[in-house]
Amino acid sequence: RSLAKDGEWFDFEITVRGQNIMVCIGGTEVVCYTEPEHPYRTEEHARQLLSQGSIALQGIHGEVSFRNLAIERLAKEARNEADTLAPTDERTDGIIRLQQRDFPVIDYHVHLKGGLTKEMAHAMSMNYGINYGVAPNAGEGGVGRMLADDKEVYDYFNEVKGLPFLCGVQGEGRKWTTTFSQESLGIFDYLFTDAMTIIDHKGRNSRIYRAEEALFDDITLEQYMNHLVDQTVLILTNEPADIYANPTFLPDTMAHDYDKYWTDERIERVLDVLQQHGIALEINARYRIPSFEIIRRAKARGIKFTFGTNNVDADFGRLEYCAEAIKQCGLTADDIWFPSMSTRRSRPIVIYNRFE
Repeated sequence: RSLAKDGEWFDFEITVRGQNIMVCIGGTEVVCYTEPEHPYRTEEHARQLLSQGSIALQGIHGEVSFRNLAIERLAKEARNEADTLAPTDERTDGIIRLQQRDFPVIDYHVHLKGGLTKEMAHAMSMNYGINYGVAPNAGEGGVGRMLADDKEVYDYFNEVKGLPFLCGVQGEGRKWTTTFSQESLGIFDYLFTDAMTIIDHKGRNSRIYRAEEALFDDITLEQYMNHLVDQTVLILTNEPADIYANPTFLPDTMAHDYDKYWTDERIERVLDVLQQHGIALEINARYRIPSFEIIRRAKARGIKFTFGTNNVDADFGRLEYCAEAIKQCGLTADDIWFPSMSTRRSRPIVIYNRFE
């Protein structure tokens, strides 16, 4: 996420100490990279190594202006300071291999909870080479940072707007569309939601990730699954989400028979609504869903994908399942969704109080 605005001057600082290179925009670190002894480079990027040479200023698109340009040679002591970030073994690192293929690696589903602060997330993002989209929950019934009204939306946004994160928000519960104005939600780069909170077959609010709320009384598991799919379609049809998160999640009682319950007909119903409304399908690293078969079907329809974790703490890995899905399902950079593809601003928020 760019911290510089078009038409406004900003400070741009590059510092090289030893094999470490750091880039700051307006005083905020956006890159901190230490080149290892054996860096991994594709043929296209083979020359992108720290060495020596000339300096050039180049604007790729439009008009770019520079002023107050200065180059300072660091004192020998400063040049020999220990690197501020330990190098990664790029010969085995999957993320650097994706980056070298110019494949966008973005985790859109990071929450500041379980001890994870925005400062920690900032450092982890640079360390892992993964761009983060940081999102609070908005509505009711979730865990971690919750936004309750428009004022809290703007207060939160002012806290994070100076950090190089994409700024998202997760709609929580089924009343969030009536809680916030379209103007307040419009300041975020993207919105996402899931079907982990539904109105069950008896009209009860049910968080299906909690065993005590995923109740199957007076109904078979097949009937419950049909109702869950109905709810998923209704949510994705009526809520202004860019991304379907935690997709195809099932309660613990059913999860071990995932392929049994996600039949062809049920898969197609969900993919239909994603395709109709231009909603991206999240590949979720925490739950390892959806299945590769569903990902392949979505790709064949031209549905776009995002990567997401839905972390519970600060130890949430490096999108391993997503990297596996890229390989197994033949995903390319053209299959990935970006906020510029959002269609939610052209979709009115539909207000409803209960699901039939």
